[in-house]
Amino acid sequence: MIGILLGLLAAALLVILLLSLELKSLRDQMAYINREDKTNKRLNLGFHGFFLDSLVMEINKYIDQGKIKEEELSYEKEKIKNQITSISHDLRTPLTSIVGYLDLLEKTKDPEEYQAYMETLKKKTKSLQKLVVDFYDISLLEDKNYQIDLEDLAPSMVLEDKIMEYYKDIEDRGIKLAIDIENSDLISSNSQGLSRVYSNLLSNIKNHGCQTAKIVHKRQGDQVLTTFSNKISPAEDLDVDKIFEKFYTGQKSRNKGSSGIGMYASKVILEKMGHDISADLEGDLLTITIKY
Repeated sequence: MIGILLGLLAAALLVILLLSLELKSLRDQMAYINREDKTNKRLNLGFHGFFLDSLVMEINKYIDQGKIKEEELSYEKEKIKNQITSISHDLRTPLTSIVGYLDLLEKTKDPEEYQAYMETLKKKTKSLQKLVVDFYDISLLEDKNYQIDLEDLAPSMVLEDKIMEYYKDIEDRGIKLAIDIENSDLISSNSQGLSRVYSNLLSNIKNHGCQTAKIVHKRQGDQVLTTFSNKISPAEDLDVDKIFEKFYTGQKSRNKGSSGIGMYASKVILEKMGHDISADLEGDLLTITIKY
């Protein structure tokens, strides 16, 4: 009997010893993981049983989630860094140009040159003003607490007004614009929000389209859709998967001074109103679709 008890005691002491060694090993592994930022190491278990397997599995899940969050944070930091660089570039370019034209304005004695420089300065100043307003609007739109008031309205009415505003400018750019507006269904939305979105998309056609463009607004089944389609030149170098990213521009758009805010702002505004926007590029035809 005593022999059996001594055997059980020895087995219990052995288990306690193994558990102690395993817990020390796990502690040392955790210390290493916490110390080394770049390690992909997870906890390894040498002694199994006694709830250790499930404990280590949960700890490894926590470690994996922490690594994912670190990667996401690193990505966001790099994204913010690039955005700041983009903002600095977008503001610096018109400012440098304005300073240069002010210098020319100061030196010229030719009335025609003076007038030409003044007209250019007005355009550059308006461009800079628009950028500042856009950056402010984006910060406002991205605020989770910022809400857009909704009302029942007909998007077709807002769309027609905006098309009238841009029609001549688009045609003057040599772009033949076709219009097909079939209905005036009421939806829950915001007229100012839609007006800004339509303005951004029409401006996109005017600045980056070529040859032909078409705007269609109609009901398809139980869905009201608006599509903006236009041809683009190969030089636009457009990545359609990035078109709604903040500050994204193709190379040609960047050279034209585009900030890449308009499409991003359109997406944010539409989502806050409960709508959806998507883009598709087939060959040289870019199509932007709004689903209400």
